[in-house]
Amino acid sequence: MMMNLPQSPQLNINDLQRIFDKTTECYKLFWFRAILSRVGDGKQRMTYNELLCRMMADAYYMVNEYHLNLGPNDSLEKIVKIVFEQTGVKSSENTDKIYNMLLDYNTKEIARLKGALINYVPYHLQSCFLHDKTLAEFPAGSAKKINELNQQERLLYYYGEYMRYRTEIIIQDDWFAYLSENSEILEGWVQYKLIDYLQRRNPTIPGIPNKISAPEKRKLEEANRFWRAVVDRAEITDCYTGKVFNKDSFEQLGQLEIDHFIPWSFIASDEIWNLTPTFKQVNINKSNDLPDMDIDLKKMAHQHHIAFGIAEENSEIRKLLDKFLNKNLNDSAARLDLYSRKLSEKEYSDGIFKIIEPLYMSAQNVGFKKWTKRLEA
Repeated sequence: MMMNLPQSPQLNINDLQRIFDKTTECYKLFWFRAILSRVGDGKQRMTYNELLCRMMADAYYMVNEYHLNLGPNDSLEKIVKIVFEQTGVKSSENTDKIYNMLLDYNTKEIARLKGALINYVPYHLQSCFLHDKTLAEFPAGSAKKINELNQQERLLYYYGEYMRYRTEIIIQDDWFAYLSENSEILEGWVQYKLIDYLQRRNPTIPGIPNKISAPEKRKLEEANRFWRAVVDRAEITDCYTGKVFNKDSFEQLGQLEIDHFIPWSFIASDEIWNLTPTFKQVNINKSNDLPDMDIDLKKMAHQHHIAFGIAEENSEIRKLLDKFLNKNLNDSAARLDLYSRKLSEKEYSDGIFKIIEPLYMSAQNVGFKKWTKRLEA
């Protein structure tokens, strides 16, 4: 899909439109996204370090929570993984807080990786604005390169004195006005380009458009209503601990919560076949780990089959199930195979295994770990 940007009588928008052509690495996408963020704050001048830290903050959640691959030899991905390991700052932390933390965080290893980025990123975004030259024709040293680039016309931005991370870029006046006036359109355009890039880099990972930023809190209201009604009327067991959902278990392990069997941070959806009731403490303990594919999945299939059987016999619970299905079943194949007719437990178990197994294997392949440190129940 070609997305045309707003035109300007003062500027050649076709140059801007081409900045992400032939993108083989993510740097230009995150660098331009960082520029838009600073322009949105009213800043026309910004340092390399400010932009690098905004890039890192923007990538922090998608790399550490979703395990997205940013590129084959990506320094940005390496940096955010190292910061996550060294600081323990949660991927769910507010992006602005992560950004402010990164401004002052600069170990020797981080400095080395940042250095690799500033030798490349601030200049390559400008290549489309150089009509008569290529970047290869400019001197290799950053200070010399800056001096010659500053002699060029029609650039998106120009450079202050070279001071490594403290080097400033200054957005050209007409471009600053354009970026400010069209910020929402440009942010949407960059997001579209970023989604396209990440889908090419992560072909086996579902839900990429939902993984550009941290999600809003999901309430799963229909799932909660259905499962609470079921456990109030029948002896249903937790598929992870084997504990019956009753007063004693709730006092020991916390209230009923809805868990994603395959972590939401991989699957990025709330489909009914991947949702199971569990206890609050178990849900916290499991976190983003993968449960046992054989033992836990069989227990979840058994749990689901019993609950759906109860719904067949109880009109009130049937209504809750219908609402649950309408809200949380968007996979037409799953609807046809698992929920359009009454199935035996083996048929349901085989069907849910067929859906979940390839997703489970893909999650493992991109770095999701097995749940080994289980809560003693």
